[in-house]
Amino acid sequence: MGGRSGPRFAVPLAIGSALLLSLFTVYLHAKELGRDYIDAYQIPRHLEMLAGHAGNPWQYRMLSAWIVEAAHQLCGALHLPQPLIVAFFAVRVLQEALMFVVAWRYWGALGLGGAETLMGLAVLGWSVSYSTHGSDLQFNTYFDVLFYLLAALAVLRGRVGWVVPITLLAALNRETSGFIPLLPVVAGWDAAPEARARALRVGLIGVAVWVIVFVGLRLAYGPQHLILPYGHRLGFDLLSYNLGRSRTWIQLLGTFSIVPVLALMAYRQWPAPLRRFFWLVVPAWFLVHWVGAVMEETRLLLVPMALVFVPGALLLLRGDAAAPRGAATA
Repeated sequence: MGGRSGPRFAVPLAIGSALLLSLFTVYLHAKELGRDYIDAYQIPRHLEMLAGHAGNPWQYRMLSAWIVEAAHQLCGALHLPQPLIVAFFAVRVLQEALMFVVAWRYWGALGLGGAETLMGLAVLGWSVSYSTHGSDLQFNTYFDVLFYLLAALAVLRGRVGWVVPITLLAALNRETSGFIPLLPVVAGWDAAPEARARALRVGLIGVAVWVIVFVGLRLAYGPQHLILPYGHRLGFDLLSYNLGRSRTWIQLLGTFSIVPVLALMAYRQWPAPLRRFFWLVVPAWFLVHWVGAVMEETRLLLVPMALVFVPGALLLLRGDAAAPRGAATA
């Protein structure tokens, strides 16, 4: 009976867990921000983005603003009180719930079992809850994670054609989506010639779509004033700031714990696509963010966490479970 009840309740359990974790992490973030911050910063920036003068890079990350505004109009039509505030939190809860559900499906596609993927949701929920320092609600960050997971899932399921529309949406959302069209290319590198050619074709089309959107947004909204993170210039100035801040290391530990270490310990057990996703995304992601962003804002690192480190660490548990019981005491 127990063996049959697992699969039966796996989907509702995963969906319920995703919604619960989403509500919890959004509650923590809202509590940290406070209503005054949202009124003084979140609302004005949303209005500036709609007006077309939010600055670089915010003005070129329009998808989340359009989605929030659509939710705002819907809440207004339903005569809900404070419709924009309701829209903010409704969008954030739903996007996080989707992120958790797709992560669960993606980890399953990598070969992880039901209990392992549910444990992954707990680990990712921990990371999200500790990654809110120094940020507002940051809708584009969580959509970025969602799009990476959707694209990786499509690749693992053999539906590489979906990567192109995912790239289109992801490019409208955030410029860090540039690796998405390359996921099918690296995953299918050693596939049969026909499958490899299709993956390469999809990747080239996806890159072209990303470039067109990237350039098109900048042409549509024109030059914007560059927003420097805490006044620090990109490059060595920002790298020095990141390395010298104790808060950077506190936030990194709080968000990642020892998960990356556990994941790398299991590297030999990773399936080939996960290894290739690692080499495509992780080194460049960390390098770019060390010199181009504030690393204590660890929400920026949730893409490699969800895409690579969480499933990689869970595979270590699988390897330990498969080892002979007497091996540890031999």
